[in-house]
Amino acid sequence: MALPATLLIVDDDDGVRALLDSALRDVEATRALHADMLSAQKYVEDGGRVDVALVDKNLPDGTGAQFIGWLRQHVPAAEAVLMTAQTSIDSAVEAMKAGACDYVRKPFDDLSQLRMRVCDALEKVALKRSQTLLMEKLWHEALHDPLTGLANRTAFLDRLRTSLDELRRNPDRLYAVLFIDIDRFKHVNDNLGHQEGDKLIATIGQRIAAAVRETDVVARLDGDEFTVLLREIEQPTDAARVAERIHQSFTEPIRVGGREIFTTCSIGAALSNDPRDPDSASSVAFAEAMLRNADLAMYRAKRGGKSATHFFDAEMQARAQRSWQLESSLHEALKNGEISVAYQPIMALPERRLAGFEALVRWRSPTLGQVAPLELVAIAEECGLIDAVFEHVLDTAVHQLRAWQQQLGESALSMSVNLSSKQLSGAHFVERVLAHLHAAEVPASALELEITESALMDDPERARGILEGLRDAGVRLSIDDFGTGYSSLSHLSRLPVSSLKIDRSFVMDAAAANIVGFVVDLARHLHLHVVAEGVEKEMELESLLAHGCGFAQGYYFSKPLAADAMSAWLATRR
Repeated sequence: MALPATLLIVDDDDGVRALLDSALRDVEATRALHADMLSAQKYVEDGGRVDVALVDKNLPDGTGAQFIGWLRQHVPAAEAVLMTAQTSIDSAVEAMKAGACDYVRKPFDDLSQLRMRVCDALEKVALKRSQTLLMEKLWHEALHDPLTGLANRTAFLDRLRTSLDELRRNPDRLYAVLFIDIDRFKHVNDNLGHQEGDKLIATIGQRIAAAVRETDVVARLDGDEFTVLLREIEQPTDAARVAERIHQSFTEPIRVGGREIFTTCSIGAALSNDPRDPDSASSVAFAEAMLRNADLAMYRAKRGGKSATHFFDAEMQARAQRSWQLESSLHEALKNGEISVAYQPIMALPERRLAGFEALVRWRSPTLGQVAPLELVAIAEECGLIDAVFEHVLDTAVHQLRAWQQQLGESALSMSVNLSSKQLSGAHFVERVLAHLHAAEVPASALELEITESALMDDPERARGILEGLRDAGVRLSIDDFGTGYSSLSHLSRLPVSSLKIDRSFVMDAAAANIVGFVVDLARHLHLHVVAEGVEKEMELESLLAHGCGFAQGYYFSKPLAADAMSAWLATRR
């Protein structure tokens, strides 16, 4: 509740003070009466409130102008009205120079005019105060997360830059940044609903803040991402202990929407003495680099298992620099036609008849050399170019398939193209796939999209919706590297897939023959085809035939070849 305004009256005449006290009684302000400048100054210095000061021009221990000047320095928001018996314009000029907002003449012939002048001054103070409060509110909102009340990214980076500036003066100090990401929050949020998910985030923010010192800075960057700045720690193990306390804060369930939610977090840690980019000499670049390093370490922690902490190291720095190089080069590679497609034949067993091809992305950079396909896909996913890469491969592959179908007179030949899990949530994905098929005059049944079982199991319900749309359009679907992930058979039986691809690790291992047999039997019961990958030897092929595997691909038949080389291979087989 706002405190009432205070009117400070300073006049050495007892009668004037009494008159003003009585005349201003109906003004909504308490009054503080003083006879001289010294007592009024002591009142202010002792914490007395002043909104408007009504000050006589001549005081026994100074002038009204002197007091107003002093008041301006000590209470800048206060306004002052000078009282004077002089009638010349010089009195007004003197009052304004002293910092007064107005002046009134004595004796007071019209008390209503006096009250009006005082009320105008009080309104001016109230307006300034409301403007100040509004600016403070806007400034607070600009630097704080509205959901948790914690610092936001802007405020966090500002505090981090300020702290890192201290390192220039005290290089022996050590700081740490923790980057915290809630494990599987998207799954929890989708089940709870966004409103309850926001309550969960707010509670998590409180728990993280309670696990650190008051001198540390906790911020919410975005979504389910939090950061902590640990100032002036003794050694890296201090950061590890704080990370462990944060993990411990997640052990107790959080009650949201009438249910108890158990969740964990992954934490990445970066130290102020970590290796960093040579371009991060400024505190601004240093702060950005430190936050980025902690983010990279968090992703390593997440890949290593949930509820884990990982510290940034030199090896990660090298990988990060290569990732940045690849990301910047990939944009140009797509424009310059550096992304190509290789094809590996898929053979129908036991007659060893050509059934189709798998399209495999390739990137030979003029500056970086040959980039591994897995590395290319990972970078494309991170920088948001996976759709562009996929559609380039898809368009190239289906047009090439149409050419081979016409060349060989075999319309039943199919083309398999790998699909990223990132694309299972993209808008109009099915329509875009069908558009490429239509442009190449290839039927939907001739295309098979492959996706790994791990990607499917991240969010099987969401994946099923996209995959069902593809199946209804006639596109066939395959689970790649089957057996290396964590498929749930109940989910597998509901997914609209047409085939399973057995990973090379099972094909080459004689001891895993029983697993191959199990997969073939499972596929038969689910009415699915089985394709064995990585077949290199006759004995591997014979084992697959013995277990009833229907299709195979690998170096035994042909390594992946560019389109021209594959055309020559096809001509040789004919």
